Parts: sequence; structure tokens; C-alpha cells
Amino acid sequence: MTTKSEVFGSESVTDTLPPYDEITSQSIFSLLRLGNKQKQATAQSRIYVLSRIRDIVSAPDYTPSSVASIVDACAATLPAAEISHLLQALNTEGHTLMYWAIVNHRQEAFGAFAAFISEFSPDCCRDLRLACMSTNDHALFTRLNLGRVFHPEAESLRLFLHCPPDEVQVHDTGDRLCKNQFVASIRIRMFQKRLRMTQKFRTEFVAAGRIWSLFSDMRPGGWRIGFCLETNSFSTRPEATLVIKAHKRDLDCATIPQDLQMHYTDKSTLVPLIGSSTENRTFISWMMTDWLMDNNTMYVDCEGTLHAELEMTLN
Repeated sequence: MTTKSEVFGSESVTDTLPPYDEITSQSIFSLLRLGNKQKQATAQSRIYVLSRIRDIVSAPDYTPSSVASIVDACAATLPAAEISHLLQALNTEGHTLMYWAIVNHRQEAFGAFAAFISEFSPDCCRDLRLACMSTNDHALFTRLNLGRVFHPEAESLRLFLHCPPDEVQVHDTGDRLCKNQFVASIRIRMFQKRLRMTQKFRTEFVAAGRIWSLFSDMRPGGWRIGFCLETNSFSTRPEATLVIKAHKRDLDCATIPQDLQMHYTDKSTLVPLIGSSTENRTFISWMMTDWLMDNNTMYVDCEGTLHAELEMTLN
């Protein structure tokens, strides 16, 4: 189709318009400038939020009552997903902001930050484990379910079986002078069923500034049970007694069942897992008889729960 141009004076309308290529170039440059401005604004918003959160987790004049207003200001500045990413990135002295909230005992801040995170990233989980170990906080370690990090398949099986969480309570029994001692009271639900299905079991806890594991598995010589240190824990020379509680199945039976007691007194150095290499890692374990598979064993209660106590003195 031919477009007819009207003439006003000596110049046509079409003659006054810039070429199409020039219009396109101007539009692209305008969009690019707009995009750059938006990126700069977002970057500045991130810097602002990161600065405010760092103040919360590190400032010496921290006041818990100020957390809510600062967090609200951050939420108004960045989307929740962006804040979640900032909180879980290793962006502050090699650690996450969540780590520093724990290490510096900013409980109110940690709770407010956690509201932005639907699920902790693997890097953040590892950092939170370090924080709980540094503060010797077994209660928080348990509440955040950080024992699942390196054993997700065991957690998945437990949930599929509708099995309640295992329970570990740690009691410091040292004299606060020279003796570093603790007792870990452990309850393992559906112990036999889970062990029969996977031929291995492990539960973790925090004590004496370290992450420990109590484990049981099948070896060529039979079943064993024992304990070890997890990654980033400090080596130590332990003396240990593991007690597995016996339960009276027949109330009319006059015989009092005897607990199983296993002792370790060698004081050899217990070395944790370092990186992904298990070459130098050490375990302390005892071989077991086949009572683990006995349906009528006295070493689990009527609900199938194993009750154990690990008594430890560290040298």
C-alpha cells in the first residue's frame, strides 16, 4: 500500500520523522539505561539490607527490641527470596548471617531471620552445624534438625514409617575445673525395625563443643555399636561407657534384667572425619550378639525403643 504524504509548506510529514533504525536504536538504549538503573537500585537495596542485618548480628549495642522494626524495613526494601539468599550466603567473615546470629547469641534476630527461609540450603546447614558446635548448643541443633544434613535417607525412612524423632538429652557432669565430662541419654524409636531395613543406624548430638554420632551397623563379623566424631570436631582422648538399658517384659518375673555395659579405657585419640576422606578417621565400637534381631529382647521397651546412655570423660 502506498501512503500519501500531505505537504505543509515545503516539507512533508514523512520527511520530519527520524529513520526507523534510529528509532529502534533510541528505544534499545532507553531500555538499557532503564535496566541499568533498576540493577543499580537493586544492588543498592541489597547493600542496605546486608548492612542493616550485619549490624543486628554483630553490633555491640544490639537491643532485641529493635529487631522487628529493622527486619520490617528490610522486608519493605527487598523481596523475601532475596533476603533469604542474603541470610544464607557465606558473605560475612566466611560465614552466613545465620551463623553469626547463633554465635553472638542473637536469638530474637535468628527467629526473625528464619521466617524468610522456607528451607535451609546445604551450605547454610553446614554453617549452622558449626555454629551449634561453637556454642555447644545441643538444644538448637535438635530443634533445627541438623542431624539430617549428612543422612537424608535415614530421615526420609523415619518420616515414611511415621516414626517419632529420636531423642537425645545431654547433661554436663564435669567439675568445671579439670574434668570435661558429659552423659548423653539417648532414645531411639523403632530401633529394630529401622536397623533391619537398612542394616545401619546413626544419631547425632552436640556435647563438649563437638558433634558426636552414636551408630550401629552390620559388619562381616556381626553387629557392632559405637560412637565417633563428626566433621570439624576437635580430636580428643575419651574414656567411655555405653549402657543399653534392659526392660522387664514379664511383670511377674522375679529376675531383674541386667543392663548391657560396654567400657572403653584405652584413651587413644579419636579423630573426626576430615573432608571427604575417611582414611584417618577413627571409631570406638563394640561387637554385639544377635539380640538386635530378637523379637523378645529385653533391650528395647514394649514400643520398640532403645534406651542408652553414653557416659564420657575427655582427656
